[in-house]
Amino acid sequence: MATIGASAARTLQLVIGTDDVEVHGTWKQSGGQPDVTHTFGTIWAAAQEQSESRIYGGIHYRFDQVAGQTAGIAVAEFVFANFMTPQ
Repeated sequence: MATIGASAARTLQLVIGTDDVEVHGTWKQSGGQPDVTHTFGTIWAAAQEQSESRIYGGIHYRFDQVAGQTAGIAVAEFVFANFMTPQ
């Protein structure tokens, strides 16, 4: 998951031209509970929290997160440099 989050975040940064975009995520609740909205100060902050959640949940280790993010960033930059063309 760190790979997907990092590649998506890096792609958005490259397309938009900045990381300085506030991101809002809303989780719809069931059973009459109020929805929960979380605000991230940047695109990368959202990807970072998504990646760290896997560590907190006991699913991955820190080295998995770092390797996944490194790979995701590299893939996004390669695709952007070699296949993305302005419309």
